[in-house]
Amino acid sequence: MTKLPGLTRQDDRPSIGGANRGRSQAPFKMPSVQLQPQARPVDTYSRPKAPATGGSGLMQLSEALAQISPNLQSFLADRTDKAKKDAEDKANRRLGGMSFEEARAAIDSGKMSEMDNPWFKAAAMNQIGERLAYTRVNELTKEYETNFDKDKGDLESFIRERMAGDLEKYGDSPHFVRAYNTIMNNFSVKANTIQAQHQTEQVKQDTISGVYDVFSGKARTMLGEGKPEAEVVAALRAEYSGNRELLKIDYKDQDREMVRLAESFANEGNVKMADAILNSERTGDDGTKLGSLASNREFQNDANRILLSAKNRMENNNEEATRDRRFNFWDAARQGKLDREELTGWHKANPGAFSEAQVQSLINQSDTFNAHIAKEASDANQKLALAEQAKKSETDLLTKNMEAASKGMVPYLEEATVFTKTGETKTVSVDDQKKAIAKETIDRTEWLVKNGKANPDQAFDMQVESFSSNNLTNPKWENVLRSGPIAATQVTTSGGKAPAQLKDGTDLYMRLHSSNPGLLEQHIKNDKTREFYESYRIATQYAGLDHEQAVQTAMMATSEIEKAPSASVRQSYEQIDEKARRVSAGGWDTWFGTIGGKNPDNSGYVSGEIARLGKFYARNGLDSDHALEEASKRFNATHTDVKGSMIYTAGRDIPKNFGEMARHAIEQYAAEFGSDEGFESSDLTIRQATNGNGWLIVDKYTQLPVENSERSNLTIRSLYELDQKRQQQKKAEVIEKQNERQRTNPAGLYIAIEKDGSQVFINDKREIFENTAKDGRQPRWENTGKRYSKPIATGPNGETLLKGVELRGIKPEVRDATERLVRGVTGGGMKTNESSAVAIGRIGGELIGGPKTPEESFIKFGKEAEAAINKRNNSGR
Repeated sequence: MTKLPGLTRQDDRPSIGGANRGRSQAPFKMPSVQLQPQARPVDTYSRPKAPATGGSGLMQLSEALAQISPNLQSFLADRTDKAKKDAEDKANRRLGGMSFEEARAAIDSGKMSEMDNPWFKAAAMNQIGERLAYTRVNELTKEYETNFDKDKGDLESFIRERMAGDLEKYGDSPHFVRAYNTIMNNFSVKANTIQAQHQTEQVKQDTISGVYDVFSGKARTMLGEGKPEAEVVAALRAEYSGNRELLKIDYKDQDREMVRLAESFANEGNVKMADAILNSERTGDDGTKLGSLASNREFQNDANRILLSAKNRMENNNEEATRDRRFNFWDAARQGKLDREELTGWHKANPGAFSEAQVQSLINQSDTFNAHIAKEASDANQKLALAEQAKKSETDLLTKNMEAASKGMVPYLEEATVFTKTGETKTVSVDDQKKAIAKETIDRTEWLVKNGKANPDQAFDMQVESFSSNNLTNPKWENVLRSGPIAATQVTTSGGKAPAQLKDGTDLYMRLHSSNPGLLEQHIKNDKTREFYESYRIATQYAGLDHEQAVQTAMMATSEIEKAPSASVRQSYEQIDEKARRVSAGGWDTWFGTIGGKNPDNSGYVSGEIARLGKFYARNGLDSDHALEEASKRFNATHTDVKGSMIYTAGRDIPKNFGEMARHAIEQYAAEFGSDEGFESSDLTIRQATNGNGWLIVDKYTQLPVENSERSNLTIRSLYELDQKRQQQKKAEVIEKQNERQRTNPAGLYIAIEKDGSQVFINDKREIFENTAKDGRQPRWENTGKRYSKPIATGPNGETLLKGVELRGIKPEVRDATERLVRGVTGGGMKTNESSAVAIGRIGGELIGGPKTPEESFIKFGKEAEAAINKRNNSGR
């Protein structure tokens, strides 16, 4: 450093009292000062002022030394700033690691020793102020949105009231107050701005709402006066200009209120008014055509939604209001007394109460034109809107199924397809359809009782008939029957009076057993429950016990406690087993009747099942004969005769003629494949398929399925189709036989057989007739004008006699009965529509010795006799 003459630096002067050493630069380093936020981030950062600490020893020393040496002052100031920063950093670290509640609790407790440091205290209170302010802001924001009256509340007082407690507690700290007020004041400004905006918007909305109220009131008044909808809408639009001038509400806002008004009418089901508001033409002040609200891009979607909603609401209102009337139409159709004109007129006046398909269905049901219902329902469904299709298609399906139920055709139901609300389709299972049919059947019969059109007993009989013919389950019956034994268990345990559920269950069981025991298998799936009710029935029916005693008896009989049978019961068991063995050995008809005149092919299984059931009744006190009688009834209620075998069909969805249909299917299979597979129809039977939904044609002895798997699998539908073909073929055969009979044996004519074997057709007057039809057409018999002159054997009254009949190849005892047989035939022994061969065989058997004579002889005898009759010019009838 260059020194200038006459100037000497003060800091170069030697220290007083010290040696005059050489000059040296005092060590000094400018402190690095960094600004750091003391709390959570805010809109602005405000550095707190230094605390008013008064004169500390360090500061006083610094001020005193400053007068001696500026370097000492700078040094001490630097040390002061560093001490201050260290204290602040320590406060931030100490409190920053705590939650707000922990930090505040630490400050409030006064146990934090660092608070003696003024700089630590200043930083701590600054941080507490900021964090408490943010907490209070969050609370106020939430309460403002949920609990503050934005329309009438004083927001400023609302905020200050919340601040008062905080400032009262910590207001003696200027650092807390400064940090707290900065954040709270900023929040107050923003909150007041938002509140002002809300109140401004509320004033506007109140004004607009007032316009809506005026529109609504005026529209309803005019409608009440009978004004047409178009006139009402025009009157409302006439208010637009005045509202804009006086209330400062533009046309667009008024249009929105008109859309709201349309939605209000739509919610009431007033389609006409909603349509008039949305689809009427609008015209501007200058005459410009603006189009309808429904065509406006802003309102188009809402308009479509509102109109669809109005239509749905109208139809729902009509449906609810017309329930009894609809059931009256159904009742009239059920009796064939439906007034078609009255129905169609009422339908037009009440849209939505009936669909087109339902109207047509009622007409078809009354006129018995049921074959067209499916097509009519399908045609009607295609015209329905997507929003209506779902409900309408389900209703149409139920209607069709109810018609099928009235004919006993429910077992032939298949999966159906209906529309969903989105316009797509879904599959309705057969089980779901059957549940719907059962529910509708119950609703209809209950409606008949409610409206005095049937008494409860008649309604019960209707349900029994419907559920029996269609293999349906009544959920109410099922629940009552299931609850009975449960209630009985509770009674037995508690020793109290029997509850109503138990009496309801036993009464229903007795009624169903009397009406159709087969329904019990359909509604009681638990074997123990069935045994309880059967024990109750036996106790009341055979032992004559009252209800309470019968319940106790049934509970004891079905108890899980093992009891050794008494001597009498063991004896009944032995008798039942013995009689069951006789059944297997050929004595079936002794107890249970026969199938086609013989024992069932699976008599071993049958006798075993009946013996098992018989022992149950024996345990309930019946002797062996009554036990077997009850067992056979129960067995027959759960089994079906299929070509000589008793097949278990309880609970299966089968038609009444299932046995006949299955027999025909077996015979058809044997006719087509029997020769190739080496069996006859008598070798086959059926059993349940493993999937539980069908049946299999199987070998009667091995129970193995036949080879052709495609034809061996039977379903109710395939059985139905085979049966329809059989019936059609049978009808064709009958028609052909009738035609043939008309060609060869016309009614009222006799056949005279000449020596050369030719036939001559004559009447009682011996007039000769001739068939003039050609090419196998319907016979046409015309009188030839000729007479038959050859002799015909007759009796005293002119009746035809059998004379000189020669029977060849017949056993002597049969030949000896010829004269008696002839007398029986000519004496009126032939049955109506019975062929000569059958009549002669039957009567011959009766005359010769009863039913034990081999029927082959009868048939052979009959054929010979019939040939002789024809040979002797007797009638071929």
